Amino acid sequence: LCGFQDTETALNNRLLQCRTDKAQVVVDLSECEQRLSGKLEEIRLWQEKEKKIDKEFDALVGDRKQFYDELKKIFQRKISRKVENAAGETDSDDEDSESDSNSNDSANDDSDPHAAAADVCPKDCDNLLYEKVLQLREKRLDQ
Repeated sequence: LCGFQDTETALNNRLLQCRTDKAQVVVDLSECEQRLSGKLEEIRLWQEKEKKIDKEFDALVGDRKQFYDELKKIFQRKISRKVENAAGETDSDDEDSESDSNSNDSANDDSDPHAAAADVCPKDCDNLLYEKVLQLREKRLDQ
């Protein structure tokens, strides 16, 4: 009888510990769900901003169909931007690593052998339009 009471006490302690652990898991789960919903809302806002910038691009270039594809490639190209450290030295931006840009450029190079060249205004394209496309690209990358 004494052995059964010891076993029952041990099992009750285990049951209490398991219930405590379950309650903690439920709390952690609800916190994760809240963070997830916050991140999903943030993603939705970013997508809206990106759509807005894409619409700006389409409105800017839309009536010049002959340059649309070339300017779209320039607009979507990822670039390495230089940022200054506190010491005044310049480094490449973390999100635009060299391997990323090389892999993305190689994917785009298959259709256009001149894509690897530096960004240049397409022949017979308005230079002001080209500069606005570059500004939109910077705006897209800044967000």
